[in-house]
Amino acid sequence: MEELLRESKLSEIFTMGAQVELEEVEEPEIALYFASPDISATLAFTADEWRQFADRVADLDDKVPF
Repeated sequence: MEELLRESKLSEIFTMGAQVELEEVEEPEIALYFASPDISATLAFTADEWRQFADRVADLDDKVPF
C-alpha cells in the first residue's frame, strides 16, 4: 500500500487518511479511512468508483451553505 494522504486530524477527535494498492491486485484500489472515538471505517474504491465518489463529494461541497 502506498500512502496517498497521511493520517491527519480534522478535529480534536476525528482523523482520516488514504492509501492506494497498485501491486499484487487485479484492479487497483483506493482505501479511505476515518476514525473517531465512536467509529472506525475503511472504504475501498476501484478507480471508477473513486471518480464517481469524488465527483459526488465535489457536487455536495458546492451545495454546502458555509
